[in-house]
Amino acid sequence: MPDWLDVEAWSAYVAMRRSMGRRAPFTDLAEKRTLHELEKLQAEGHPNGEVLWQSVIAAIEAYSHSRTDSSARHSRSSSRTPAQSAPASPR
Repeated sequence: MPDWLDVEAWSAYVAMRRSMGRRAPFTDLAEKRTLHELEKLQAEGHPNGEVLWQSVIAAIEAYSHSRTDSSARHSRSSSRTPAQSAPASPR
């Protein structure tokens, strides 16, 4: 790892990416590209730790919102009566 890298933030980022599984596999190429982008951002004055933590937090919030949305959809559909859920009969 590069000496300029915030190791704690990087570890959290890697754990987050690996938890995403097949949706966004964290391949060797993805790791290499991420480090390259972080190096560019670091050179522009953006602390890599802050950039990485923002990504981790955004992923957590996205997961949290998707779980909340899924729960809300499920509770709305399960609160319907059988008559509301049944398809309309042809006339």
